[in-house]
Amino acid sequence: MISRRDVLRYLGVSAALPLLPDVKGRGTGDSLNEPTRIPFTLQGRRGQVAVRYGVTVDPVAAGLDALPGLNVSLDACRGFPSIESVVEHYDGGGYRGLFGWVQIVTRRFYQSLDTTEPPAETSRSVDTLPSVADLKMPFLTFGMLPRLFDAPCRSMTAPYAQLQWTADTFLTTAPIRSRSEEIHRLVGIRWGYALHADGQRYPIAPFPLVVTGADAWNEFLPYLREKCPDWQFSDT
Repeated sequence: MISRRDVLRYLGVSAALPLLPDVKGRGTGDSLNEPTRIPFTLQGRRGQVAVRYGVTVDPVAAGLDALPGLNVSLDACRGFPSIESVVEHYDGGGYRGLFGWVQIVTRRFYQSLDTTEPPAETSRSVDTLPSVADLKMPFLTFGMLPRLFDAPCRSMTAPYAQLQWTADTFLTTAPIRSRSEEIHRLVGIRWGYALHADGQRYPIAPFPLVVTGADAWNEFLPYLREKCPDWQFSDT
């Protein structure tokens, strides 16, 4: 079971997450300076999420140098996608402004550049800070009108020819008094990249940002319930 002390410790870590500076990006997604805005409704009150999406052009500005144990060079992180999502506003005040960000990462490894063939290997994970992964909480971050920031950096595909890294990111409700309260999806987005072993041609290919519907959330519900058994997740 997760203790109250564990939850408070996680809230403190979440509040300390760095924010992405105003970095000009390039790639197939939206510029980091041009947010995609997605409306949602909760309890009859309207809200809006702003998503800035592009690529990492300055790993230090993205805070990657602050990550202990990063096993790749900072230069190798250039060109990977970066994302910052924030609950820009919500018409409900006080405790009504508590939300969470849930992110599931799927990695598909291919023997060739032909993705019409099934992947040779597939792995999936609920994305959390490594320091609190043992708590089996579903949230990458949560709080009052919370932000999510992510700048993945993975430079190895061997022994495969291609890696397709996909993140399904969801703004959700967050339980307040107990974990018996269901977590509801409010907004969903999908993003990521393909990484190719043949660096002479196109080593990193960011995917476009896609706004997803309820079916994307429902697809991951069995996995979330398996990996985070102390939490309740609602169908949508």
